[in-house]
Amino acid sequence: MDKRRKQVVKEFKGLSRTGRIDYCVQKLARIDQLEGDIRNMMASPSYAPSDAASCAEALRELTNGRQVWLGVLEDLNAPQTVWQRVNAWVNAWAEQDRAREEARELARRDRDAELMRSRKFYHPS
Repeated sequence: MDKRRKQVVKEFKGLSRTGRIDYCVQKLARIDQLEGDIRNMMASPSYAPSDAASCAEALRELTNGRQVWLGVLEDLNAPQTVWQRVNAWVNAWAEQDRAREEARELARRDRDAELMRSRKFYHPS
């Protein structure tokens, strides 16, 4: 296993940043697939209770592997330079500002609609 791990690390280091991200996403998808297979096997009528320990161990290993790949993916997605961090902060602030503006616009529309409904029955003579 040690030889295989070294080969995987060497391949991973040879990838570009986007290639590494894709690789992590593929590994996470594979872990999800394996977890689903194990859970389906546990739910099948042919599942023997004697297999419970091995299935539980496999699920623990998959959970540990998922945490490792999620950590690697988080590190890859984290801004590296000062300018990338500033850009991430500005983008986050802009997204919050857009959400505030959208909420204000929806509140204004609701207020205007309510005002129009209240005037609907008012007919000055």
